[in-house]
Amino acid sequence: MPDPKQPQWQPISQMPLVSEIICGMLGEAQNLYKNLLLARPKPHLLDDATVARVIDVYTTQKDDLWLYEGQLKHWQKSKLTDRQAQDIQRMQSHLLQLGELIDKILTLAGELKERTIERVLAKSDEELDRKS
Repeated sequence: MPDPKQPQWQPISQMPLVSEIICGMLGEAQNLYKNLLLARPKPHLLDDATVARVIDVYTTQKDDLWLYEGQLKHWQKSKLTDRQAQDIQRMQSHLLQLGELIDKILTLAGELKERTIERVLAKSDEELDRKS
């Protein structure tokens, strides 16, 4: 029986799928980060559940990046064509960008969670006046 902690590395034939997944995650993270930046001046437009979901999803995604890094390292041990080696380098670059972007997303989401609509509504008039 396979060890549940040991990943099942995919054959090199799955490279297009893994590349698509990595590119998709990076694209989604870029879009989310842009949207969170737009929300920064008006975080009260966000609710607790939305911000909590962002934090949950991107914390999980960050914790799983090692799997993709491991897959790429596994493939690098194989005899690769020049094109495959280039594709792996590109995916490694995307993973690095993704990790950095996830850190930015989590930092920004942490900032925004303190000023969601629920947080604003929970404040007294005096607390709101002090912020003005």
